Amino acid sequence: MKYPPRPQSRSLAVSRRLRIGSLTAVAVALAGVFLWSATRSEGTERPRFPVEASDAEPSPQAGPLDPLGVHRLIQAVPFRLASPYTHAYRADQPLVSEGWLLVLGVAPDLVRPTNLFQPVLYAGLPGGTQTLERINQGHIDGVSIALLPAELDTDPSLAGVPIWFGAPELPERLTNEMIEAEATRITGLSIFRISDAALRTAGLDAGVIEVADRTRLEETAAELILQYAPGERSLAEGILID
Repeated sequence: MKYPPRPQSRSLAVSRRLRIGSLTAVAVALAGVFLWSATRSEGTERPRFPVEASDAEPSPQAGPLDPLGVHRLIQAVPFRLASPYTHAYRADQPLVSEGWLLVLGVAPDLVRPTNLFQPVLYAGLPGGTQTLERINQGHIDGVSIALLPAELDTDPSLAGVPIWFGAPELPERLTNEMIEAEATRITGLSIFRISDAALRTAGLDAGVIEVADRTRLEETAAELILQYAPGERSLAEGILID
C-alpha cells in the first residue's frame, strides 16, 4: 500500500525559507560591494608597474642632452686582457681585449636603476665614438665605474676626449649609425671633456694593468666601487665573492 507523502512540518518549511532568504541577502550584498568598488575605482589612477622594453619597441625621441651628465674624471686605469670579452653595449658586439676602466662623477638621476630605456654613456675617441659599459649604477654616490673599450696603441691618451650621456636606449640595440648620430648631436655643445689636469690626478702612473680575463677585470672594478662608490658595497662584495 502506498502512503501519501507526509506534509512538511511548519518549522522545517520556515527553516528552509530562512536559509533561502539568507543566501539571497548575501548574494545581494556581494553584488552591492562589487558595484560600490567599481564605482569607487572610476576616475582613480591605477598603480603603474614598469614594463621591460623589448626589441620590437621603437626608440624614444632623443630629447635634449644634459651637459652635466658627466662632470668629473676621478681615475683612469688602462687595461689589457689575455682573453677578450664581448662588448654587449652595441649591436655588433665586438671583442674587447684592451681599453680603459674609468671612475666618473655623474648625475645620479641619469643612472638610477630601471628596466626601461636609459641614457647611454658615450666617449668620442679619436678612433671613433664608443659606448661605455657601467659596472655599477652610481645613483647613490654619484660615481660610476665604467669600461671603455679602446685600442691603447691608437688611443694612448684620453686628453680632450668628450664623455656624455646620450639619448635613452637599450645599449644592445645600438648600431654604428645610431652611435654616430649621437656623436653628431654633441657638435658645438659645451660638454665634459677630459682635461690634461684631470689626467694628471687620474692615477695613470701605475701604467697598464695586465689581467687574464673579464672576471679579473671586474674584480678590479669592484675594488674601485668599494673605494669610490661605497653605497654599492654589496654589489662589489658580490663580484669579489663570485
